[in-house]
Amino acid sequence: TQRSAFRRAEAAFAEAVRLDSTFALAWAKLAFASLLWNAQVALDPSSRAFRAVEQAARYASQLPDRQAQLVRSGQSFLRGQTSRARQLADSLVSSDRGDLDAREMLAIMEMVDPIVDTTVSPNTLAASMNRSMVLAREVLDRDPGRRYLYAIFAYGYGEGGGLWSGGRPGFRREYVSVAAMFLAGPDMFFTPVLRDTLELVVSAEFRRLPAAERARLRRRSADAAMAWVDRWLAAGPADAEAHLWASRIAELRNEFPKALRELVIADSLGVESAMEGLPGRRLVLLVHMKEYNAAGALADSLLKSGSLARKPFNSSIDRGREFGVLALLLSRRWASAAALAVAMGPGTGVGPSCSNLSNQINGYAGDTPEAEVLRATMDTVALHFAEAHDVKLLSRCVEALASSLVYDSTSTRRSAAGAALLAAADSLQRAGLGPVAYRAARSAWYVDTIRRVVMLERNWFVQRSRSLAVGSGFTAGSAILQGDSATFAFSLTNRAPVVLDSPGLATNWSFSIRIVSWAPNDSTTFWLQLSHFAAPTDTGSIGGVPELLGALQAKSAWSISTHSAASNAIVSVATTVEGFRAVLRGPLVAELRRLRPATARFSAYPCIAVTEGLCVEPGLNIVIEYR
Repeated sequence: TQRSAFRRAEAAFAEAVRLDSTFALAWAKLAFASLLWNAQVALDPSSRAFRAVEQAARYASQLPDRQAQLVRSGQSFLRGQTSRARQLADSLVSSDRGDLDAREMLAIMEMVDPIVDTTVSPNTLAASMNRSMVLAREVLDRDPGRRYLYAIFAYGYGEGGGLWSGGRPGFRREYVSVAAMFLAGPDMFFTPVLRDTLELVVSAEFRRLPAAERARLRRRSADAAMAWVDRWLAAGPADAEAHLWASRIAELRNEFPKALRELVIADSLGVESAMEGLPGRRLVLLVHMKEYNAAGALADSLLKSGSLARKPFNSSIDRGREFGVLALLLSRRWASAAALAVAMGPGTGVGPSCSNLSNQINGYAGDTPEAEVLRATMDTVALHFAEAHDVKLLSRCVEALASSLVYDSTSTRRSAAGAALLAAADSLQRAGLGPVAYRAARSAWYVDTIRRVVMLERNWFVQRSRSLAVGSGFTAGSAILQGDSATFAFSLTNRAPVVLDSPGLATNWSFSIRIVSWAPNDSTTFWLQLSHFAAPTDTGSIGGVPELLGALQAKSAWSISTHSAASNAIVSVATTVEGFRAVLRGPLVAELRRLRPATARFSAYPCIAVTEGLCVEPGLNIVIEYR
């Protein structure tokens, strides 16, 4: 294990316990070799590593006392008793400066223990990344052969540089095992920030820093990680793991050709850790280098072998599948992209299978290289909208793939994509494919806001926008706060059939009420939203607005979103002769009385702003009466 030959070490210790099933130290080393840089093993209570550590503890009485305590420390950690595990290892470190095994174990625990110290304010992790590095350095100074400990520095500083999502989870309590802990999900996230030492910042606070400052801090930490990887490479130039870490850190520094070179070297030497698939890592780097044809060919090969469709154990670490989606779209392998969507399984809810593609890659935003790749992918689909739409299994999701995967300001001024989408829309409209034409035009509306003025000259686009705006069937009526309830009433003005976006597509609508407090120094916002998701039909209609209201009432699908502590509310929806009303009860009503906002705002989706008074902006104001 000292030279990162994890698989060979695991095989050797497995043979040792086969020859002597009571060999406690071999059992302990088998668990250690199995666990190192293999997250799947660490989170699987049925794995060889868990069985081995239990066997080691079973026979620990045969060992000298210090070795027995170290074995029990490892057992406690995997059982989720991480504080006890660190205490046991710490006592061994404190009582014998020469015990390098104990120092090594404690260094690892201090780096990865996710338990939060709730006795301090602000909360932070109980373990210390800085102490981990001090311990690892002590071990390396005394025994330079334990080279895999360089990974402590690569991981710690690398995480500050953005490695594997760049945040570490925190849990406010211990569980019956590490696996159960991560299954329950973290209570908070921290981002390591390198100043004089590594500091943990709550991730939400880190995201509020200016983009330039975040980038500066990320780069500083990535540079520190690379400095330690360079030391590792100097000490062990034939260590595959050192070259793999060099590839990871070079990617953080946007040095993609170097990252690929190091990956090739690591692969040739034989990587024995299992955090991520190497073909998937190659895909990531090829896409970042804009080698789209090579990336697409590799993704096609992985699709045919079945590996691309398999869900990764941790998509923040093993990103092969999401970059496989990107590679297939960027290289315009539409049929392969559709096949991958199907291979990944059914779509979400009543959504089509192709929604798997957008679900896989949604979420990147800002100025990151990943967001740049995603925008390039959307532009590729936009420029070839008709091509992608012609592939039956993609046709139902092509609009989302072209326009709506990134929700930030950088996605609203994509001139080339907007022009291509509008040209495709005009062509499809002339061919008599109105619903498809509208979808292309609607994508153009969202990706290039400057183009909207020109689009309003297209009567067919304006008319269809109005016919799809389900909110046009209502007039916002009254909002009355009386006693412990708030009642919002809407009048029905149109009983015509509801038009779907396009036959064969699932469609969703939502009615929203937004209330912004006008109280001094208070910007509290309340969102109340009623949503309905309809399965696709072949006719393009699901009946009239009354039928839609009935479906909404049956679902009782109101949701509350508020920055206020009084977010709990009970909402009931009822149809009336005039239309429908929503009644709120609970602490939220008292909060509204305290803040006394003067108006509420009604909006509906779908809606494009050609339909006056229904979209989120400007919306329809409703005067709130207090009785």
